[in-house]
Amino acid sequence: MTCPARTQCANSVTRPRALALLPTRELHEIQMRNRLDQQTEEWQRRYAIRAGIETTLSQNVRTCGLRRTHYRGLARTHVQLVLTAMACNLTRVAD
Repeated sequence: MTCPARTQCANSVTRPRALALLPTRELHEIQMRNRLDQQTEEWQRRYAIRAGIETTLSQNVRTCGLRRTHYRGLARTHVQLVLTAMACNLTRVAD
């Protein structure tokens, strides 16, 4: 049996009503402090280093399938990662 007032409180006919909970006050304060810290020059200088490696990792994941290994064992996985890094470097030199 459907509720006669459903159209007043939910947009979907088939799905149940969804409730979005806001973060706790403590979490909100932590987020606000972090956002203020991100505006400082020192934080931006440190993040620039990370941004450089994130680009490299993203390229390896997209072009070389770095997200999954094709081998079992640490030694073989290490060889795959080294060869993937070499392929990325060769690609960058060619570009």
